[in-house]
Amino acid sequence: MKVTTAGLVLKEMDIGESDKLITALTEDRGVISVISPGAKRLRTKNSGALQMFYYCELTLFKGRKGYIVDEVEIKERFENLKYDIEKFSLAEYFCEIAFVLSPRESESRDFLRLILNCLYFLLNGKMNLHLIKSILELRICSFAGYMPNLIGCTGCKEYKCDKLYFDIKNSSLICNDCLNGKNNSYDLILINGSVLDAMRHIIYSKFDKLFLFKISDSSIDFLSSICEKYVLEHVDYKFKSLNFFKTINNYALEVEKMI
Repeated sequence: MKVTTAGLVLKEMDIGESDKLITALTEDRGVISVISPGAKRLRTKNSGALQMFYYCELTLFKGRKGYIVDEVEIKERFENLKYDIEKFSLAEYFCEIAFVLSPRESESRDFLRLILNCLYFLLNGKMNLHLIKSILELRICSFAGYMPNLIGCTGCKEYKCDKLYFDIKNSSLICNDCLNGKNNSYDLILINGSVLDAMRHIIYSKFDKLFLFKISDSSIDFLSSICEKYVLEHVDYKFKSLNFFKTINNYALEVEKMI
């Protein structure tokens, strides 16, 4: 059976002397594995067309053992991310979390649109890296069935009050009056209004408004920390690329201090 779909290459791996195994996030078939015969040969028609961070129109043959590439049309390249080690490491994390949380063999347009936009803003360089990271983490968790309830306190339904805590484990908010002495729990984080507003925007806004909000630089690191903890609490997976990004980011911060 011949199928056509658009997809972003999340991984690539050499097979033998000339072939490649590609993992792609596609709009209508989710995460799929694709064999690209002869992709390593310079003179084959798909040579160099399927690389990590490439967004392509894929024409595939689907057989009993999986997909085989027939034709590739490159729609967008994010390969310049490879020239900035910090952005590259973060883009790798985006691809890894998309691989883990995106559906298999089912419609995945929202997942694909999200990561493509995050890669665009990452490459564009006009948005804080940790803010893009927070948007990706919280929104993709919401798509994947891990959406937290941030409408109000789970006890009294209060939308805004002086002290609201985010219960990471139970994916909910609880106010100080309803806490009943549980504020020593490691799962509870006192959250300020601007960070909570940002989290609500990331989860509940329409997609065309997703990246259109403001938060102070001083609050971005706090937002990033909460979103990262939320992913690690609810997704049973060790993200090697996240550790790599944090190592690179910490090194970059140390260099800035020395300059």
